[in-house]
Amino acid sequence: ISEILRLWSPIPVLFRVCAKPFLIVPSLPHEKEVTIEPGTEIIIPSFAIHRNRKYFKNPDKFDPERFNDKNKAQINLYTYHAFGVGPRFCIGNRFALMVMKTIMFSILSRFQIVPVKKTAIPFVPSKNSVLLRSAHGYWFGLKRRQNGNQLKNDE
Repeated sequence: ISEILRLWSPIPVLFRVCAKPFLIVPSLPHEKEVTIEPGTEIIIPSFAIHRNRKYFKNPDKFDPERFNDKNKAQINLYTYHAFGVGPRFCIGNRFALMVMKTIMFSILSRFQIVPVKKTAIPFVPSKNSVLLRSAHGYWFGLKRRQNGNQLKNDE
């Protein structure tokens, strides 16, 4: 779920308002110092950060192992914004993840998710929405499992 939210975050940008003066120190010789004044609205491009090679190896590849117990410690705290970051971090984060895991377990224990004729592979984002949505809708089929994980031969 964390890897899906990294790749296809429902909120592609975060908005914050600067609370106190903040100095951005130049990192290259031709750059100048910039002070962000209190009240200035800041836009954090989560989608771009989640897809940045500097922070995620093979950023466009779906790799759930990125978030396993061994690897998640290597992720920079401020480069994964699926539920926001800082003092405005979503307080429902753990509840939302628990609900999604429960839903996925409930569906996957009874069904196999399969593509159908209308399934768009690869995902194509809509150009008519500020939020990340599919241009072709969400189409998939469910194949009933038998005995928890066995598929029926005739389905």
